[in-house]
Amino acid sequence: MIQAILGSMAVTGSLVTVWWTLSARDRSTALAARNLTAGLPAYADLRQASLSRSATDRALTPIVDSLARRAKAMTPMGRLDALERRILLAGAPRAWPLDRVLAAKVAFGALGFVFGGLRFLSGRSPLNLVFWILVTGLGFFVADLLLVNKAQKRTALIRRALPDKLDQLTISVEAGLGFDAALARIARSDSGPLAEELQRVMQDVQAGMSRREALRRLSDRVDLAELRSFVQAVTQAEQYGLSIG
Repeated sequence: MIQAILGSMAVTGSLVTVWWTLSARDRSTALAARNLTAGLPAYADLRQASLSRSATDRALTPIVDSLARRAKAMTPMGRLDALERRILLAGAPRAWPLDRVLAAKVAFGALGFVFGGLRFLSGRSPLNLVFWILVTGLGFFVADLLLVNKAQKRTALIRRALPDKLDQLTISVEAGLGFDAALARIARSDSGPLAEELQRVMQDVQAGMSRREALRRLSDRVDLAELRSFVQAVTQAEQYGLSIG
């Protein structure tokens, strides 16, 4: 009799323990879910998110993606690397990522081909054939020409702003300000492509990158001999323990 009572108590205690464990885990899961979703909408409406984009964006995005995939498949890897380098020198504008540039090359090349073909069909002559070839090539490379032009203008602005920034940096460092602090102060005090690049350097350093690597990436993003000389001088001064000023 006593053994039956003790057995019943053991079974009851086990069931209570299991119930308490499961309920505690459910409470912990619910609490974690509430903490993770605090301040967020109750659910993500994918249809509403899609409709929030403009009709032009919704219509053009699949076309751009399709053209970019076809262009990547037909373009040699070396040409893709050169195009990425050209975009980087142009300041990597957000409106012109690699996929959009590739899609523009294909689209403009196709337009040039159609326009030149119609001109040739209207009058079959060697001159119209040459025009067909030229307008097709121009349409395909017009995006490259625009990127080269933007990169050249950006480099010219950086070249004009560099001497003044170096003077400010030298004065700040000789006045006792640390190099990183002086660089951050100069980057925040002005606007333009050079200030944006200096801000990018400080962001890289704050993210854990070494100063030498951040400056090396700066010289890679800007094709300017004067800036490369500055980066090399600062790197050597840091390497050999020389005065930055």
